[in-house]
Amino acid sequence: MLFPFAQLEIPPTTADPVKNVHVDPELGAAGFTYVLESGKEASVHGDDVLEYHEDPGYLRDLTLYQLTLEAQKRIERTRLPKREIIRRLGTSPTQLYRLLDQTNYRKSIDQMLRLLQVLDCDVQLVVREKTAPYDRSRRHHTSRTGQVVVLEARAGRSRGKASASRHPHRSPVPSRSVASVGYSESTRTLAIEFRNGSIYEYFDVPRAVYHALLKSTSLGRYVNVNIRNVYRYVQR
Repeated sequence: MLFPFAQLEIPPTTADPVKNVHVDPELGAAGFTYVLESGKEASVHGDDVLEYHEDPGYLRDLTLYQLTLEAQKRIERTRLPKREIIRRLGTSPTQLYRLLDQTNYRKSIDQMLRLLQVLDCDVQLVVREKTAPYDRSRRHHTSRTGQVVVLEARAGRSRGKASASRHPHRSPVPSRSVASVGYSESTRTLAIEFRNGSIYEYFDVPRAVYHALLKSTSLGRYVNVNIRNVYRYVQR
């Protein structure tokens, strides 16, 4: 897939061309970093490329994820017993829990629509013309809900080993590139495990950033834009 120079955070020019491009391990090998002749550098996450090309698989996973979050909220509010929900769906308790698992992408959109119908929801499909071309910059520092998160710059990075007591407990997350995420409020440490097995811990991360990460449509992209190169970190 191609990705136009115009969509890059720091576009190259004839006076300052691209000198080097490499797969970035700090993005879990799910993105690349490019360096210009001047030494300036920036990164592109794989989800940026998929979104630009409107990849059907990416859009399907995004829709499935959003429907699952809605189902989770509705099932907490409903007065229907889970046994009755299971009966109306004609399914099993195990299958219901699989439908409510946001990390499960093997379920279908049709199954989620049936569940939301049982939960007395009216799901509408809206088709409209694009109002503007894809603009990578418009997403910076914005969560899926549109809330802007103010980030504080952190000077320097820590390359040493972190104390075992600082390791936050991680939980699985729905992402193509991020496997699990954890956060310790006492130490303000954010732990991110990528699907290639690499684990990074970022320090002095505000709680709001952690919650914005979990709400974002692309965790890998959010890490690239709002976390890496902003907070000190160690690789475990």
